[in-house]
Amino acid sequence: MGKKKSLGKRRSTMIRRIVLISLVLLLLVIIGALIVLNDLTIAENWFGLSEYDVVKTRHQWLRTIPYFLIAGIVIWMIGNLILGIKKRRKSVVYWVGTMVLVPLIVVFVGIISTWLPADRQLFRAADSTESIMAALPAQSAFKGQEIQLISFSFHIRNVPLKSGVYAVTRVINPVTNLQDEYWYYPTNILTKWKKASNTIELSQDETIDYTAIDWAVIPKIIKDAEKRAAELDHYVPGVSIVILNGSQGEWHWTVGLNGIRDRTEINYVYSLAGDYLSEWE
Repeated sequence: MGKKKSLGKRRSTMIRRIVLISLVLLLLVIIGALIVLNDLTIAENWFGLSEYDVVKTRHQWLRTIPYFLIAGIVIWMIGNLILGIKKRRKSVVYWVGTMVLVPLIVVFVGIISTWLPADRQLFRAADSTESIMAALPAQSAFKGQEIQLISFSFHIRNVPLKSGVYAVTRVINPVTNLQDEYWYYPTNILTKWKKASNTIELSQDETIDYTAIDWAVIPKIIKDAEKRAAELDHYVPGVSIVILNGSQGEWHWTVGLNGIRDRTEINYVYSLAGDYLSEWE
C-alpha cells in the first residue's frame, strides 16, 4: 500500500515538473518571438525576415490578444466560482466583486484600449451605418430642419484589430448658421454624437445636403478597398480612414489604408455612389 502511494506521489511530482518545464519553455519562446518581432535588425540579419514579414507576423500575434483576454476572464470567473463554493463564501461583496465588477472593469479597459474589438463591426454593415448617421440630424438641436454637410471622416485607431473606431462630422447648423463639429464614439453614453465645444471655422466653399448621402456606401467601399489591398504583392495592414469631401462641385469618398509603418500608404477614391474611380499614394 505504501509503495503504491509512493509511486503515485513520484508520478504526480514528475507530471508537475514536466508541466512547469513546458510552461518555462513556452514562456522563453514567447519572449524570444517578441524580441525578434520588435527588433527589425535581429529579424532581418539573424533570421532573414523582411520588414513586411515581421509586421505581418506581429499583427497575427496581436489578433490573438482578445482571445487571451476573454480566456483570462473566463478562467478568473470559474476559479473564483470554485473557490467561493469550496470556501462557502456568503459575502455579497465577494460574489459581486469577483463575478461582476472585476470582469466588467477588464472588459471596459479592453474596449477603451481597443484590445477588445467590440466595435469592429461598426460602419461595416449597411443597417448599423445608416442608424448611426441618422442619429445626428435627428437631434432636437436642429429642430427638424435640413442640415448641410461640410465634411465627414471615419477613423480606425487599431488597424490590425479593426477596433477603436470613431467618426467626425462637420455640418452647418440650420438654427445658428454656425459650423458644428460632432464626434461619434461607441462609448458615448447619453447620445451617439457629441458636439465639440471649440469648433474652429473652416472654409465652406463646398457643402452637400446631409440627406442626399447614401451612408450605406461606407461598408461597401471599405470591403472593396480591403479586397484590392489583399491582391497587392505586399502586406497592407488595412483601412485606417474613410473621408467624404467635396471639390469643385464634385463629392468623393476616399479610403486610406495604412502601410507597415503605421502611415497611410494607399488611398482609393470612389464616387458618391460608391463606384471605384482611382488610387493615389
